[in-house]
Amino acid sequence: YAHTDYATLHVETLEWSISLVPQPVYDRVAGPAHRIDIRLTAKTRDFAAPPHGLVGQSFVQERRDGRIDIYPSSGEFTTSAMAEGAIDGVAADYEVDGPFSTKFTFSSFEAGMFPAHHQSLSQVQDSPAGLAATASDAATLNTT
Repeated sequence: YAHTDYATLHVETLEWSISLVPQPVYDRVAGPAHRIDIRLTAKTRDFAAPPHGLVGQSFVQERRDGRIDIYPSSGEFTTSAMAEGAIDGVAADYEVDGPFSTKFTFSSFEAGMFPAHHQSLSQVQDSPAGLAATASDAATLNTT
């Protein structure tokens, strides 16, 4: 089921509530002028296939803090932390061959291929925020 509320798209499935909200990119220097904020809320603890990938891990594990970059007060900076320690494996394990590919190291899309690191959500304690992940802590996609 999907419906719109002004500029927000809401999508409801048996397992998820998903909201997509277009927003401007504030203080933009270059690149896209707009972004899409995504809010995912799990509606169940018993998924047909366990959530996986970078966003899915936030629904199936206790919180893990990874390495954090120390940003200089001025000048250019290139990140190196790449979520090391907060995600399973390394960033390169999540790269796919193309925009429609579902194959990566921890993918659960292929039938019967559920990575060993997945556990039932019923084994994970709820965080203070519940089972919701927001654009600020899960995923923000930029669009033009």
